[in-house]
Amino acid sequence: MSVPSVVPDKKKRTESQGDRQTHATSLTSPDSPVRRREGHPRKGSTVLIIDDEEPLRFVLRKALERAAFVVREASDGREGIEEYQRDPTDMVILDLLLPDIDGVDVMLELSWDYPDVKILAITGGSGPLDFSDVAEKIGAIRVLKKPFDLDALVQTVEDVLSSKA
Repeated sequence: MSVPSVVPDKKKRTESQGDRQTHATSLTSPDSPVRRREGHPRKGSTVLIIDDEEPLRFVLRKALERAAFVVREASDGREGIEEYQRDPTDMVILDLLLPDIDGVDVMLELSWDYPDVKILAITGGSGPLDFSDVAEKIGAIRVLKKPFDLDALVQTVEDVLSSKA
């Protein structure tokens, strides 16, 4: 089942915060295809989202929480590294294009210090800014290109944490 794109377009970025939250909330309403998955084998697993786009983090958080994951957030690479070092999570969802340090460097640092870290890379980049091949070569378990389906993202997280990846 397809869900509206989770990548805010430029037009949506100019909307007020309340409008963005209303739009994001509608994607995870009880009528949304993204529903809580009761009793999945990794209920309560922790996921750290590292992405500089607050509306996207909000939508991802709501979808993952409805699937019974515990979610933490970081708005840039350095904050994400510090958050993971403070309290490692079961999985990291990492945007490859961040404003301070790129996601590839975040992935390298986390993988060096925590060899068992599970990273799902997300990217909207294309052409010379497409780091998806590099991400897979240096340790991303999967790479999803924006826009992606929320159900696919949640299923990927469940699969990775259930060792089906």
